Amino acid sequence: MTRTLILAAHGGGDGSDANALLRKTAKQIAERIGFDVGLAAFRLGEPSWRDALRGATGDFAVIVPVMTSEGYFHGLLGEEVHAARLAVPARFFLTAPLGTHPDIAELAGDRLRTLIGSYDLDPQRTVAVVCGHGTPRNPESRRATVALALRLARQKHCVSCIPAYLDEDLRIEDAPRRLRGYHLVVLPFLIGGAYHATSDIPRRLGLSMKEVDPREAPRGLAAAGLDNRWMICDEAIGRLPGIERIITARAVEGLSERAGSEDSATHPRGVHAGGDDRRVRLGTRRTCLAMWQAEHVAERLRERGGVVEIVALETSGDRDRSRSIAELDGDAPFTDDLDEALRRGDVDLAVHSLKDVPLKPSPEFDFPAILPRGAPGESVVSRDGRRLADLHAGATVGTSSPRRAAQLLSLRPDLVPVVMRGPVDDRVRQVRQGRFDAAILATAGLVRLGLEHEIAESLPLDAFLPAPGQGALVVQVRRADERVTRLVRALDDAPTRAAVAAELAFLATFEKLEGVAAAAWATTAAGLRMRARLIALDGRILWDGVIRGDTPEDVAAGAIRDASRALAHAFSTTVVHA
Repeated sequence: MTRTLILAAHGGGDGSDANALLRKTAKQIAERIGFDVGLAAFRLGEPSWRDALRGATGDFAVIVPVMTSEGYFHGLLGEEVHAARLAVPARFFLTAPLGTHPDIAELAGDRLRTLIGSYDLDPQRTVAVVCGHGTPRNPESRRATVALALRLARQKHCVSCIPAYLDEDLRIEDAPRRLRGYHLVVLPFLIGGAYHATSDIPRRLGLSMKEVDPREAPRGLAAAGLDNRWMICDEAIGRLPGIERIITARAVEGLSERAGSEDSATHPRGVHAGGDDRRVRLGTRRTCLAMWQAEHVAERLRERGGVVEIVALETSGDRDRSRSIAELDGDAPFTDDLDEALRRGDVDLAVHSLKDVPLKPSPEFDFPAILPRGAPGESVVSRDGRRLADLHAGATVGTSSPRRAAQLLSLRPDLVPVVMRGPVDDRVRQVRQGRFDAAILATAGLVRLGLEHEIAESLPLDAFLPAPGQGALVVQVRRADERVTRLVRALDDAPTRAAVAAELAFLATFEKLEGVAAAAWATTAAGLRMRARLIALDGRILWDGVIRGDTPEDVAAGAIRDASRALAHAFSTTVVHA
């Protein structure tokens, strides 16, 4: 049996140094782990993917995509593998891309720690920026960049880690302006050391390779000290010491497979394979925050042995950004398409922000896990860093929430709430572009996207109550699917579930009350306690109270009782004065 290893990359043309290095690497790895033939193949360069695949006429070939993600070019490679299977008498195993291997995060984290130490940077003043392609042709490219940024952030080498892109916002050239006051360490999430890594990214950042003395900094690094901060751009992650170990790990995956099934010939290991109780497809919206949330849940499931494929979909609320959230059609504009995907069996579970889930979901669904809550409160993002009290009279404040608008008017009746739609990162961008003087956004969303540096002020919870369920993530499954329910239930956090149950029960009573917004925040730190509020849309506080109790039902009932009495009094007083 002839065993062939093919490292498949985009390539930078036949004369590229990156292509030559990959050819050498393929031969070395093949010899070391027992392949008979080792070669590299390229979309741009020789041999081409097609020629290499159709030349593999032996019994077995393993193809390792030397790419960051299952994005556009990975899809093209998959088509070539499928065509080769029909054309030559060989069996093929296509592994997952190099950039999705979990050790990539460790490699990048080690590099980040080294760079911070080399320049003696204060970690609390340093932001890491993972720069990927982010091509709109395929959302997987962006998802892989977000996933790597998330894993790096968990390592806590610096104050924050955010994704940036070459082909979409946040564009890498905008990062220095958006992150004023912070040291920046840019890690190009690219495999090859071709044009984008060696020239394009440093140029966009205004850096020159000549600004660094090679005797004082790692090879291939561009950096400059300016405005009392450092801006450092590293070479491509795929060129770092240690990448060969990860390529080898992917190749070994292929050797360990018998590669006899139709699925293993065309799909990465662990995807689209039936019969395994721990394989699931997780549905999510396509926004950056939703992808973060999906990756967060996927990581928790993987820690428990799950094999997770993320499926990104667009909801009606994402498609219609011309109206405020209150004006959108239906009760679930941010979950409707995911509900349909669950019904059809296209996905096995879905992850949502709890506040987006309708209070009366379809009885065919269940929610076996509510994850530990993130920051529940609200933050102000302003164009020039001003706090809410410092905004000038008449300043425009973007929000799509009647609750936020009402509380804003309660605190500052001289400000002007203006409808703002779009995902969190886009809303921040709208403020930076001058379309609004400020915006009020959920703190949890900003933190999860690594945008803490954009926060001008975190509003006190007692003064500005959040939406019931804000900051909590919920996992939705088909009620009849016992297999997935068992897998997901381990993620449930009982204290968070109790707190949000009280909040949502309060909201359910007043949700449809015209001209009134409800807000609530419950905690379980010292017994169950909830602060809740009803606000008229003109900013008048109709009721505000704190309720304690033993169960979510008791707390909600007490709040509903007191709020209803206050409303009845307010309405009767209004009638008398009329």
